Amino acid sequence: MTGGRADFTLHPSIFVIAFLSLPSAGPYGHTVKQYSPSGALLKTLGTPGIAGSRLSPLQFDQPADIFIKGEDEVYIVDGDGGMNNRLLKLTDDFSLQWTLGGNGTKPGQFYIPHSVVVDDVGRRRTKKTQQVAFFLRLIFVKKRRTRRKTQRFCVRFSIWVADRGNKRIQVFDTVGGEWIGSWDSCFSEDGPYSVRYIHKLYTQFIAQRPILASI
Repeated sequence: MTGGRADFTLHPSIFVIAFLSLPSAGPYGHTVKQYSPSGALLKTLGTPGIAGSRLSPLQFDQPADIFIKGEDEVYIVDGDGGMNNRLLKLTDDFSLQWTLGGNGTKPGQFYIPHSVVVDDVGRRRTKKTQQVAFFLRLIFVKKRRTRRKTQRFCVRFSIWVADRGNKRIQVFDTVGGEWIGSWDSCFSEDGPYSVRYIHKLYTQFIAQRPILASI
């Protein structure tokens, strides 16, 4: 059983992922559970003890990680050795907003998605290029001016997924899950186990056995 991460703005909560159901532990696996700070169970996502791929009601097969962004975005990677190999985005009431993935090596597919994080660095896409432009300071300057000028920019954030089995990090847009790119140049021996974003350092940390890399 592994603990999920939350910034405690989505109904101040603790999220716990029940990875597998062990005979000695009872049928608790394949779920994501929300608890209050005092330990009261608030919500259970998935069917306890039963793996599945359904989206309504939502089922999981060995979910690996969860990330809470702001007050209304929930991201879950589902398929740490299971059948699903997918990324899901839920709303603050845990309704499904979109999902992507599938077992494979193509862009947007996964083989053992093991970790997920969302950065908070604003970026934009231009019509002339598909390259990602980071411009957090520019956005802050524009916000101090008129709202009309700020709306000229489409501020987006990025989802980083540790695609462990494919030995790469994949990056997606938070709004619709659009594939942005991937990074696999330093994962020749083993895939990334975890990805974390440090806000104050504007840095991504990638955990890979037995090393830790930062970008």
